[in-house]
Amino acid sequence: MSQDDSLCIKISGSVLTLDNDLFFCLSYVVPVNSSRQAIMQEHTFDIFLSFIAELNSTHEHAFYFVLCGDMNAHTSNNADFVLDDSLSNVDVTIRL
Repeated sequence: MSQDDSLCIKISGSVLTLDNDLFFCLSYVVPVNSSRQAIMQEHTFDIFLSFIAELNSTHEHAFYFVLCGDMNAHTSNNADFVLDDSLSNVDVTIRL
């Protein structure tokens, strides 16, 4: 699958010593209020849902599916970043 805002590649499971093939997909989800959203015929998530359904019906074996990228998630009133990312907030055990 390859579209203007998505790219999906199949990696044979044998290459990665996996039991099943891996579909690795990168995507950019256009924000709802973007001017580009108005010209899109189908939402990106609907395209992926159709793609996964097609894979499920045509692929002989089970498969792994990884979807990553910029999903333009909304966080309401919360910050969309880590407020205090200092190491004092990370539970790290150092062993010598």
